[in-house]
Amino acid sequence: MSRAAVCRAAGLPESLVERPDDRVGLRDVLRLFEAATALSGEELCGLLSGAAIDKGFSHLVGCVMTNVPSLGNALERFAALERLIDSTARTELRMRGAEAIVSISLRGSDPRLVRRLAEYRAAGCVAYARLLSGRGILPLRIEFAHARPCAVEEYRRILDCEFLFGRAENRIVASASVLGLPVREPNPELLRLFESQAAAASEDLFAGDSLSRELFARIMPRLSAGPPAIGDVARDLALGVRTLQERLNREGTSYRRVVDEARKASALRYIGEGSLAIGEIAFLTGFSEVSAFHRRFKRWSGMTPGEYRDSLLQEREPDSAAFAPR
Repeated sequence: MSRAAVCRAAGLPESLVERPDDRVGLRDVLRLFEAATALSGEELCGLLSGAAIDKGFSHLVGCVMTNVPSLGNALERFAALERLIDSTARTELRMRGAEAIVSISLRGSDPRLVRRLAEYRAAGCVAYARLLSGRGILPLRIEFAHARPCAVEEYRRILDCEFLFGRAENRIVASASVLGLPVREPNPELLRLFESQAAAASEDLFAGDSLSRELFARIMPRLSAGPPAIGDVARDLALGVRTLQERLNREGTSYRRVVDEARKASALRYIGEGSLAIGEIAFLTGFSEVSAFHRRFKRWSGMTPGEYRDSLLQEREPDSAAFAPR
């Protein structure tokens, strides 16, 4: 289908999607996906669109990604800069033993949009990793938060890996060794140029954004290694430590408070999943001792972790279905 045909069916001007660096609102993204589904009769238009990406990178964020040394570097830069081109999701990279986990947190409550965006993002991430490395990379598995569809065989046909549905989050799980794969033709001089332009674009576009929300999103996936030092996060944001502290103070919070909120949100999520021991959750949320985690959790919720988990048992959803290649 032509881009013009999809835009006409969605009742949107084609100019909305002409410039690679332009950003599209959530409501319009849903209208585009719905139009593509209606025109093609293909329910998996999100997954297919992501898997079909093969033209390379024409936007500023892509220019940064093509000039870093490795796939791991490319993922980190994408996570830091993705809002320049896409506000529909937040991508985070974290490590768990020999596995690299790319989590995709989506905005919006419409289940049609959330499903299609999740599938587009997952398949697109794999497609971009192949373009950057020049290798036929396959993840170990892909997990989706939405319910198991009827035609699961189509997922394997499009991307031959294990699929899980009804999980706690949307994520791609790959071997950690994939992160070390080199990007095909990185150019350090171009990288400095493009990163400078991206930093300027971020400052212009998000000058009014809440810094505490940005910090929260950056800290969450890094907790298992211990909360990051304020200097490290400030450097990631291209800010001085004092500037970072002053801006947080103007928002009525502090770095320590944001870390505490990230730990709390992460702990509640892991306990809600029900698959991890309390000691594992303590480690994943950055506590070196389980007793310290117990004390902090009781301060957060008024209950011990075990009591809180027991209170959720009656609300626990049925175990999710899985589909694995045979």
